[in-house]
Amino acid sequence: MAYRDYGSPGIDRLAATYRPCNYPRSIATVSTQAYLANPNKESVLDMLRTMYSAATVAALTAVALLPALAVRQHAAQHAKKPTPPAPDPVANVKQQNQFVTVDEFTKQALPQHTPVSIEGYMVVGFRTSDGSEMLDVVDSVDHVLSPTDADNFARGGAKGMLPARMALKHPSMGWSVKGMERFVMYTGEGHAQKPLHDTVAKVRVTGFAAGKAVIRPITKVEYADENGDWKTL
Repeated sequence: MAYRDYGSPGIDRLAATYRPCNYPRSIATVSTQAYLANPNKESVLDMLRTMYSAATVAALTAVALLPALAVRQHAAQHAKKPTPPAPDPVANVKQQNQFVTVDEFTKQALPQHTPVSIEGYMVVGFRTSDGSEMLDVVDSVDHVLSPTDADNFARGGAKGMLPARMALKHPSMGWSVKGMERFVMYTGEGHAQKPLHDTVAKVRVTGFAAGKAVIRPITKVEYADENGDWKTL
């Protein structure tokens, strides 16, 4: 049967094209519009089945659903893809700046962003409000017997900052009894307040120099186990 444009929306045209000749155009238009507007689609389909063949009803239904399907497909195509997490920064330390003592590091005054790794002991540490960790590293804790001693040693040591993102991504470096707290003698924001351990393992802190005696950010932390082997957190 030839297509005839009745000036109605696409589904009305399809209904008008396929309606039996003994049904006026108004019935096809009204029934089609009823399908689009009525939330009870099944009742409208029952009405259409009395008027048209099953194939025609299927065609009308498909045409009615086309706009919704097109919108859904468009939304899926333009959905914002999640941003992949940024990779961990890597400090490629040159040999002359590897495994230096805290005293050597504090006296060098390396240029900003110079990769460096130091070895020592975390005398004071705490977690900030944003989840970052501030860590004071010194060459020895043999004479640290009180919070006052810890503060005095920390003033002459190196200060490091572990970003919150690193602590969150690597639970072993997070601020917990099974994480970074294992290696810190005293904790307290701004100064030593609460003792955590009488003795702590030696650590190796790697990151980027950010001024005299400062490493920011810390990119890697290792510790010496009971056999003297270095383990990465």
